[in-house]
Amino acid sequence: MGHQGRQLGNIPVEPTLKGQEMVLEQYPYVGMPYRVKFVGPLADSSVDPCITIKLMPNNADRVSPIYAGLGYLLTKHAKFSDETEFKIVRGEFESRKVPLMDLIIDNRGYLSSRFDLYDIIGFVSVYPRPVIDNAPLSKCPRCNAYIWAPNDDQSTDKDEWYNKAVGRFCSYSTPRFCLYCGQRFRISYKHGRQDLIYKTAKTERHITIPKLKVNQS
Repeated sequence: MGHQGRQLGNIPVEPTLKGQEMVLEQYPYVGMPYRVKFVGPLADSSVDPCITIKLMPNNADRVSPIYAGLGYLLTKHAKFSDETEFKIVRGEFESRKVPLMDLIIDNRGYLSSRFDLYDIIGFVSVYPRPVIDNAPLSKCPRCNAYIWAPNDDQSTDKDEWYNKAVGRFCSYSTPRFCLYCGQRFRISYKHGRQDLIYKTAKTERHITIPKLKVNQS
């Protein structure tokens, strides 16, 4: 079972996003890496500390937000000192073949500092909320991660960074949840459409179509 860490109720709103960007898998999946902590003999090893979970941004499988939430909890609570144990846990999460409740129960020590199933289930089953600010620079209302803009891009070219966000928005304009923490987003179903609900300083229903920024120089 997992090592103890910080209490679930004290999880910071800003996740550690460095090196944690999605990669394209066979459509409609994306591979989302969640970085765990190595301690003891593993601390200086060359083993990749990421557990990459396949998610469907449109939540067509109905469980992707739960897996994303579990991945987030792994980044906050999981500590591994044994490579074999890490590979077993990584295989269980990456294969998605273990029934969800069995996965949570068997690995609750890696998901909650108190080994508390109610904490874990409460975290992965929250109500949908509006996204913060307008596309393509909208953020998750729970973990504050950008939904489309790269979160670990260290490029100094702000236009290029912005245009990456526009490109991702055009690829999937209505994600159903945050890929980083699993927070589900509120959706409007008016007029036969399915649109994200945005929360800004002025309104909770504001849609904007982002445009590419062209370098004039």
